[in-house]
Amino acid sequence: MIEILYPYALTFLSAVLFTIYSLLLEKNVRIPETVEKKGKRIKWINIVISLTHSSLSSVSVLICFYMDPNLASDIINNFSYESYTAASFSLGYFIHDFIHVIRHQKLKTAWEILLHHVVVIICFGVAVTSYKYIGYVIVALLCEINSIFLHIRQLMNMVGFSNQCILYRINSLVNITTYILFRICTLTWMTRWIILHRSFLLLPVWLCGVGGMTSMTIINIVLFARLLLKDYSFHRPIAQNFDANRMAKLK
Repeated sequence: MIEILYPYALTFLSAVLFTIYSLLLEKNVRIPETVEKKGKRIKWINIVISLTHSSLSSVSVLICFYMDPNLASDIINNFSYESYTAASFSLGYFIHDFIHVIRHQKLKTAWEILLHHVVVIICFGVAVTSYKYIGYVIVALLCEINSIFLHIRQLMNMVGFSNQCILYRINSLVNITTYILFRICTLTWMTRWIILHRSFLLLPVWLCGVGGMTSMTIINIVLFARLLLKDYSFHRPIAQNFDANRMAKLK
């Protein structure tokens, strides 16, 4: 009985803790004036919570790989309580964030994140409740290393950092680098693994994995294109400099 309830208890505890954390931030934290004026208090808090999860899950994933360097050698049956706890912790967060987004955001502006969370919750849920594919979940959580810098970028934009600011540029460079290493490379490896190991997986699990990887790949390609366009497009600064020079000549 305890073994049956264990995954649900861990996940539920994680979701409750993130909900309490959210409520504490909403009532007690002071956010930047610029964010308050834009009416984006809830969004700011949501990103801070996401940054907290990314930081904690990244550390836990690195610990899992340190304690078991061969974790990815058998991602179907490889099991440890450290990796299982990390998977359950993240599943609880995604359930919390899914509910939080539904409560505070409009569907037309949040459908991408909701789709992402549905895919993650289904895939992580299968792993946590079946005690299998935990290694696959831990590999997937490597993406959270990049999420740290994605969330920092969001917070910088909300405060009003210029995209030419040195701190913004450093974070942008690290963001793009970790995006390639921990998102694109990780998703490529996971997709390849699913294709090569079709015979080892039950058809429903395989279909779930293929559907999840397809949707995640599309979402991440779109996001990567947006990042490149917004952070590495030089048309806007050139136009601004041209207008400034022209106005100076007119004076």
